[in-house]
Amino acid sequence: MVTIESTIGHIWMMKDEFKLVTAFLVLNLSVVALAIVGYQKSGMRFSAVLSHLTG
Repeated sequence: MVTIESTIGHIWMMKDEFKLVTAFLVLNLSVVALAIVGYQKSGMRFSAVLSHLTG
């Protein structure tokens, strides 16, 4: 039987998981953005890098 306390506890766990997933995605996006900036500052064309990676 589902109680209100267990439902509230489950909602709090879902919020924590959402925060964790959001932080992970923001961290990954930051790393990709830094890599793009690094390529551009070194004088490489990012479109050339993408065409090399996609084959």
